[in-house]
Amino acid sequence: MPAFETMDRYTDALLWVANGVGQRGQPIVSSIPVELKIRLLNKQVLTLDAHGNNILLDGTFVADRDIPMGSILWEGTIDDLVGTGTAPPTSGLLEVKLSDGTKDIKGRNEFFTGGFLKYNDRMPLDA
Repeated sequence: MPAFETMDRYTDALLWVANGVGQRGQPIVSSIPVELKIRLLNKQVLTLDAHGNNILLDGTFVADRDIPMGSILWEGTIDDLVGTGTAPPTSGLLEVKLSDGTKDIKGRNEFFTGGFLKYNDRMPLDA
């Protein structure tokens, strides 16, 4: 039986990691995506954000790494991108709004959960 940190992560996804904040306060993401396997649950969830405010998420995910808030996820692989693979997709983008890590009982392994909102804006790439 596999460790719970790696179980059930069958969905291919691309991650554009948030690495700054733009002039209007929106996160800026790297221009190079990272491929990873996640568990993606498209079910709305009402939860609390870091400031204790209620937030309605469009879904949750489980990943093998800490994904910074403001990062962009997209379901698929680099081969699924249109064109030469350098242009980011324009639909189906998910913005990470919550991220949290949980260690196993012995404190050796960790898995990461998070929540996302559908992202309907242009990809906020860095220069």
